[in-house]
Amino acid sequence: MSSRRRAARTPAPAPIARPAAAPPAPWKVAVAIGLLALVLRLLFWRATADRDWPFALVYKGDAWVWISWAQARLAGLPFELGLPMRPPGVAWLVAQLWDGSVAGLATLRFAQCLLGSAVPALLVLAAAPTFGLRVATTAGLLAAGANGLLQLSASVDGETPYLVLVLLGWLAFDAARRRRSPLAWALFGALGGLACLIRVEHLLLVVLLAATARRGRRRRAARRAADARPGSGRRVRRARRTAPRRAASAGGAPRR
Repeated sequence: MSSRRRAARTPAPAPIARPAAAPPAPWKVAVAIGLLALVLRLLFWRATADRDWPFALVYKGDAWVWISWAQARLAGLPFELGLPMRPPGVAWLVAQLWDGSVAGLATLRFAQCLLGSAVPALLVLAAAPTFGLRVATTAGLLAAGANGLLQLSASVDGETPYLVLVLLGWLAFDAARRRRSPLAWALFGALGGLACLIRVEHLLLVVLLAATARRGRRRRAARRAADARPGSGRRVRRARRTAPRRAASAGGAPRR
């Protein structure tokens, strides 16, 4: 009888808490969203009657300009009298991906779809360190199904490769800013130069980001110099800021 009472009084063992599942790595989410974006772009391209054209019916843009310029490069002929009227980056890229034949247009547009699918994936990697994986995933999914990006990916244009270079440049800039790596800074400069071959005004963004990084570096240097002075460290400044609050909570007036 006493054993039964003792067993009844014994508390039940607490349930073992299972460890929370670790969130997936950002690069895995980026790869999954990139594959989804590629499927959507291939379907958008192949499901319409303009699948054999050099551009999408919903967005022509400057496709004929890049096609004509690439044909001139392949033939060794000058384009627009050889005058530097436009940045040559897109024409060079089209000439590298296209052999000049009608059958080769499918390869060119497939490469454009590949570049377009990289935009949502890179967006996830660019947004995850600052805004978190949930916000980055939402932004990547919205970019994967965005109508404007689908149209750009299905045509021959300069906007899609430019977006890829901008996002890659931001990743290099973020790595250089956080890790202070000379290699990352060199990569950021190289990607910025390639982007300027597509859009010259990208130079303004490169200058702005470089100035922002330099200003941040100066602020950190000034903060370290201030912390090195006697009586001006972080703990002293924090104590000075919180002294009136502590004195008010204690019911007395702060001493000056």
